[in-house]
Amino acid sequence: MNARFKSYLVADNNTRQVYHDLLTYGTPDDPQPVEGRFAWDGKDAWISPDTLQSPNPRFWATTGYYFQSIPFVLADPGVRYALMADEDLDGVSHSMVKASYDDGVGDSPGDTYTLYVNKETSLVDAIRYTVTYGRGRPAPDAPVRENLFYYLDYVTVDGLTTPTRYEGFSFTDGQKGDKRNEAWVTDISFRQPFDASKLAMPEDGRVQPMPDGS
Repeated sequence: MNARFKSYLVADNNTRQVYHDLLTYGTPDDPQPVEGRFAWDGKDAWISPDTLQSPNPRFWATTGYYFQSIPFVLADPGVRYALMADEDLDGVSHSMVKASYDDGVGDSPGDTYTLYVNKETSLVDAIRYTVTYGRGRPAPDAPVRENLFYYLDYVTVDGLTTPTRYEGFSFTDGQKGDKRNEAWVTDISFRQPFDASKLAMPEDGRVQPMPDGS
């Protein structure tokens, strides 16, 4: 998706339900103000008004929340872990943990997340991840297409330490490639009340199904 959007996201950490107020959407160089909403209610993802074709709410409603909440969300049921050999990242040795998923867990059980854990701070400095959304679980002998995502500019909010900036790169044959994306988080709170009424789809909304063949 060659686009940039900004939203105000509120998530329920117990149910993983999420709703967004969509504030801007457009090209990376020219995001424009927009009025919209999208959400994941635990069963369906929807967007309002239905004239908005992007962002895809089925994919994006929980993506930002999930990535920022690593490693905590990796304690969810159905996640498998493997301790890997240490690896260097930018000249620094990191402890490595790989997370994968049981069948039927989420929309993309074929995804994997490999965490670079800083040995001195115990913080996640970066992750490598795959995206299998809409394609199902890949065959065991299929080539692995990974992305490298840096976790940067940590701050402590309400007693929890969290990154506020992310930079993504291609990752091929063990090497970092070109920069692909970036993201920022502001106005963080872990005490914001969750308004469950915002999970109800407005009359002008539409439900976003999984892609065909998933």
